[in-house]
Amino acid sequence: MAFHRNLARTLLCVVLASLSLTACDPLRDKLASVIGSKSPEETLVSVRGKLDNGKFKEAKAEAEPFAAKPGPRQADFALAAAQACGNLGEVSQAIDYLAIALKAGAVNPDTLMVDRNFESIRTDIRFVTLLTGQAAPVTPSAPAAQTAEPATAIRMDSQAIEVKAGSISIKLPN
Repeated sequence: MAFHRNLARTLLCVVLASLSLTACDPLRDKLASVIGSKSPEETLVSVRGKLDNGKFKEAKAEAEPFAAKPGPRQADFALAAAQACGNLGEVSQAIDYLAIALKAGAVNPDTLMVDRNFESIRTDIRFVTLLTGQAAPVTPSAPAAQTAEPATAIRMDSQAIEVKAGSISIKLPN
């Protein structure tokens, strides 16, 4: 009898707590996450939805725990965290997460060069170096008689810096 009374009291507390949280979505979401965790797939869908809706801080916070630990979806979460960081202007973190995603082969460097999430960091030398994988050394000026060009390259001279990754080319004046 005492057990049933305690159970009823506990259920009543949960119901009252959920009713009081209806006006406070973040707390309700927190309670929901404590009661029943989402699967990684559900979390990834949620993160992508937040990215699409411009909620970059929330997307980053939700993706980071999965991006930080090894697992089958780590690369997907690392890419999502990198995209959120790119939109937030957090270059170093974006590059760290991109390195994880690229190492796992989750993304193609050519795709990243045109990804709108990286517009604010696209010209950062660390971003370019990561995407090119330093396949071609930085050279002062390419000789005129150079044979076949590599798929990725960084070329610098006194007038400009040119970065090529596949069919994508960016030329910045010096």
